[in-house]
Amino acid sequence: MTLTELTKHLSEAKQRKTAIQDVYKNDIQNVDAEIIRFTQRLNIANAGLDEEMVKRGMAVISFGEVKGISERKSCVRDAMDDLANGATALKTEYFGTKDYAHWSDQRCDCAYGYGPSHGSVVFRIGLKHDYQGKDLNPDDIECAIYCLLNIDKINEQLKQPA
Repeated sequence: MTLTELTKHLSEAKQRKTAIQDVYKNDIQNVDAEIIRFTQRLNIANAGLDEEMVKRGMAVISFGEVKGISERKSCVRDAMDDLANGATALKTEYFGTKDYAHWSDQRCDCAYGYGPSHGSVVFRIGLKHDYQGKDLNPDDIECAIYCLLNIDKINEQLKQPA
């Protein structure tokens, strides 16, 4: 073999190795994500929560951790009230709190895709992208409210290590 051929074969072998490593890395990430999903489902079922209602509710609404903070609790209450009344506000905005300068968890409701002009959002409850601007069916509303009623328990189970 010539030096040119050897160099070409070496380059091809390195490319094959990189391709195999990329596939392996992707496969490991997929399996890790699957392990996390099953662990979370098991934790939710073990906590006595209705797995189907949580699954459907979590497909409709997203939320952060309340951490016992009164402003965050008010976001939860307002989101439940809004959902029960057809999610008129949640169709276009999320309910949240922000940290700014010396203040933490100031109430700050914003349109989707936007944030406060000062400070940064530290907690929010809103509809997932596919549900924003749309009418929710009664089952979606029921499951979203169920999740908000159990927000602390759900967050606790989702944080459990895999």
